[in-house]
Amino acid sequence: MRFVILFFCMLLHVNSLSAQDGKGFSVVVEASYKKSPKPAIVLTWEKDDRAQSYGIFRKDPQVNSWQDQSEWGSAIATLGKDALSFTDEDIEIGKAYEYQVLKNCTPATPKFISLAGGNDSVTSYLGSGYVLAGIDVPPLTYRGTVILLIDTTMVIPLAAEIERLEKDLTSELWKVIKRTAPRANVFDPQAIEQTKNIIRSIVENNINEQYSILLIGRIPVPYTGLMAPDGHVPDHVGAWPADGYYADFDGNWDDVSINNSGASREENKNVAGDGKFDKSQFDIDIRIPVGRVDCYNLTSFSENETMLLKRYLDKNHAFRSGEIKPVYEATVDDNFGAYGEGFSGSAYRGFGALIGKSNIIANREFLDSTKTIMFSYACGAGSYTSCSGVGGIAEFSKRPITSVFASIFGSYFGDWDSKDNVLRSVLASRGTVLTTGWAARPSWFFHPMGLGRPIGEVLLGAQNNTQQYIPPIYYTKKYPGGVLYHAGARGTHIALMGDPTLRMTSNLPIAAPKNVVSVSGTKDVQVTWDPVPGVSGYMVYRSSDGGGDIFELLTTIPVTQTTYVDMTTRIGSNIAYQVRSVALRETKSGSFYEASTGGLSNRLTVSIDESEAKEIRIMCAPNPMSYSGSIQFVAPHAALADITINSLDGRVLKTLFKGSIEGGGHSLPIPAHELANGMYIVRVQLNEKSITSTLIINR
Repeated sequence: MRFVILFFCMLLHVNSLSAQDGKGFSVVVEASYKKSPKPAIVLTWEKDDRAQSYGIFRKDPQVNSWQDQSEWGSAIATLGKDALSFTDEDIEIGKAYEYQVLKNCTPATPKFISLAGGNDSVTSYLGSGYVLAGIDVPPLTYRGTVILLIDTTMVIPLAAEIERLEKDLTSELWKVIKRTAPRANVFDPQAIEQTKNIIRSIVENNINEQYSILLIGRIPVPYTGLMAPDGHVPDHVGAWPADGYYADFDGNWDDVSINNSGASREENKNVAGDGKFDKSQFDIDIRIPVGRVDCYNLTSFSENETMLLKRYLDKNHAFRSGEIKPVYEATVDDNFGAYGEGFSGSAYRGFGALIGKSNIIANREFLDSTKTIMFSYACGAGSYTSCSGVGGIAEFSKRPITSVFASIFGSYFGDWDSKDNVLRSVLASRGTVLTTGWAARPSWFFHPMGLGRPIGEVLLGAQNNTQQYIPPIYYTKKYPGGVLYHAGARGTHIALMGDPTLRMTSNLPIAAPKNVVSVSGTKDVQVTWDPVPGVSGYMVYRSSDGGGDIFELLTTIPVTQTTYVDMTTRIGSNIAYQVRSVALRETKSGSFYEASTGGLSNRLTVSIDESEAKEIRIMCAPNPMSYSGSIQFVAPHAALADITINSLDGRVLKTLFKGSIEGGGHSLPIPAHELANGMYIVRVQLNEKSITSTLIINR
């Protein structure tokens, strides 16, 4: 699918669609799952009386085309207008899948839409919803590198808070590189380039690393473009702030062609050679999310800039330490309603997969502080310092805002480097807000957070997307192939206020195991550790022989005991073990594991009795087993192997491996979810010799 993209500025209004807001142009979808009798992901969505059909699409979440719908391929299912669910049984436990649900709707009465060249009649329109789903998706053990750039004037005043932040990030499996950057109260091209070079020196040292950037304090603000994403012409046409510049090392950043001095705000004026760049859209994909915590020029707050930064960092720590415990709800405070773009669709398309479709509360005020919630969205006519129907600087500077991930949209304040700006004021407010974004031009797609992805990944989707994820599409007489209303796609103005490393589950810290000890016996190595309260289990890793920091995963599923027996190591190996606590998370996208940092054992030289090493040995773990597990076995020498799961009467039910193997220890996964409850025989045959072990499946 590919659609005509209508780039436009003025707020789009569709005549006679007064009952439609962002929800009408969205599929509010969530996912659940079942493991037996066959694993399946079940998508469910809310009923829409205007829907005529639904299309279900699926793709690999690691592959993105951004420019079109090619990665989705053909629909895996086409459903009728009354369908409210779809079950996908073509899945594997431990793997993530990305879903797109499109609904084709027919207006109740003739509708007209204002296009270039006059009105056009609408024949139908598409709404969309997205889920990143999976069952027991394995944990990450490393998230990447965070570049912390600290305003030089804030290094000493914020020293304790920054040190605490570094520890929090490290405990969440990030590597931290901290640098200082120049302060620039006003636009300063030299300071901008100096800051870019600091980042460049880090990134170019390891170009394959996954970086995130967090700017703290008054880090220089780049400007670029000739645009007015909010549609206010001519007073707001010009260069807008562009933190994405700091993440783009291969795109074209010229300052030669634009001469525009008609903007009301001095910073928006852009003329050749002034240090403000030309482009208004990213010309390459952005790979590094940049977040900013900047409390400069928030003059309506009683607190000064340093105090506001401290407050933000205190909120950040309170969330990461579990002190802030939001309920899984979202507020949608839509004060635009029936505009054809369906601004609040950014909330409805993604929040269902995060907190559940029934937990999205429409028409609750953005400033309602009766409870702390995970997400909020608000939109209304705006100024630099206010959002109509939502609030303004007088409220934001004094009242607590008690959501964590906030989005707010309206005119002017998407230009966030302004005095008492709405986005930065909401971020600096009392309460619990840790991120803000100007979500609607373009739409943001939040669904990756449902499987533990950070908000920075949502930012990258907004910055890179053109047609992979789609907001409203209208089919009209003039454009029967569809018109995609996607203002601001790939715009350089797209930015995140706040910390890009934050996740929905950052407030659920996981303690690492302590006192990890490994002891070599005559038959195997035993690893023990102290129990960790409140975790789902443990993952055990083994280092490479002779040292180094490369560890191999030994447990395909978490073990619940605090002892692990390793039969697969070799005599004379010099190794160490690492044990991580893991917690199983459940959201409206499915289930996934998250891991702690690793508890490291002593290093030892394996001293297994050579006579034992010459015997075939076998062990299934865990036993009993529920949905998955593994078999360890020792082969005395190279052999032809045939490893099977058999019924009690000897019938081969599953072949786990058949072929040549080397001598030594081996481990294979057991697909227990494919077996019914009961007792089985696992048989390892090596050449002419064989050994068996019983296996119990119990769910």
